[in-house]
Amino acid sequence: MNLPGLCILLGAALLAPASGAWAQTPPAAAPRPTPKTYPLITVNGYSAYLSANEARPLRRATAVGPVSDWIPDNDPLVRLVAAGTATSGGVAATLTVDPAGRVSACELVRPHGDASLFEGLCDRISGRAQLRPAIDDAGAPVTDRFMLSISLDRSLTPQTPLVVVRGLSPAPPPPGPQWPPSWDSQQASVEKLDLLPGGPTSPDARAEPWTGIEYSPENPRQPCRIVKSSGDAAFDARACKAAAKGRYDVSKFDKPWQRRMQLHFVLFGGKPRALLPVQQWSGRPVASEAARAAVAAALPADALARLRLNVMVETSGAVSRCTIEASSGTDAGDVAACAVVRANGPFAPAKDIFGRPFKAQLYDWGPAKGAS
Repeated sequence: MNLPGLCILLGAALLAPASGAWAQTPPAAAPRPTPKTYPLITVNGYSAYLSANEARPLRRATAVGPVSDWIPDNDPLVRLVAAGTATSGGVAATLTVDPAGRVSACELVRPHGDASLFEGLCDRISGRAQLRPAIDDAGAPVTDRFMLSISLDRSLTPQTPLVVVRGLSPAPPPPGPQWPPSWDSQQASVEKLDLLPGGPTSPDARAEPWTGIEYSPENPRQPCRIVKSSGDAAFDARACKAAAKGRYDVSKFDKPWQRRMQLHFVLFGGKPRALLPVQQWSGRPVASEAARAAVAAALPADALARLRLNVMVETSGAVSRCTIEASSGTDAGDVAACAVVRANGPFAPAKDIFGRPFKAQLYDWGPAKGAS
């Protein structure tokens, strides 16, 4: 064997052990420790839902002090949760509040988790609950219902105290299309459509009959959806046919839900004519300055600052209902506030994106100057 060949063999032999060492599998990473969690009980209290046929008090029953006081540390539920007996679950308690502010009945609803955790809970809550009774328009105490929602959870941080009060989540938006529309969902550009002369400012914009539709030019199964019927099926069908004759540019939108629009058709010259939106959002009712001034004159400044009202305003601007969202602090002040609101209309009614008035509630209105 010549010298170069011998060198190659010796080099390979010397490198073999090292190559084996380099090929070893690295040690497996240690598993991450599971984060420690701690027991947590969240509660919130709120007025029970009232159906349309139930009388609505001027002011609903409200809790006096935090509702967490109704479930103290020595309550059996708290002890079981603190000991780790329960890791999750929950229940809601419907409390019937009599005119004296006492709990006259309690029912547990929607329980989930270990049902034994909630045994005797109604009796204990009923004895501890502190509530201010509901009142009617004249200030007389009336019976009402109050909800207490309890949720058993785990937290990444220790909770002291174990029971905490959390606010309610915002209500979900209404499902599907609605009328009047609260926002301009017209995404496509309209190139050709039989429009009402003068548009939404025309005196004929409020002509009858009229219909509201959602039009999707690229939807072969249901391009036209009647959202607000005119009450005349033939006119609704003619409005859909009129929408189908238009030309729309939807090329710049990728998602199918963007390729739609809401159109408002009125009868003009014997045929449906379309109104296009003139504003992006609908407008909520606006209180009259007379009502604001009258409430301010009826209440002391500190009571006025606390007061928040819910005012139902008809299409005419008339106030059909006034209720208390946040009390002035006294029954007499709450009654007086709503009385002067009803007597000092009209309010400016809400308007949809086509400028048409519709019945709506002015929610959480503060009559104090500068309040929204």
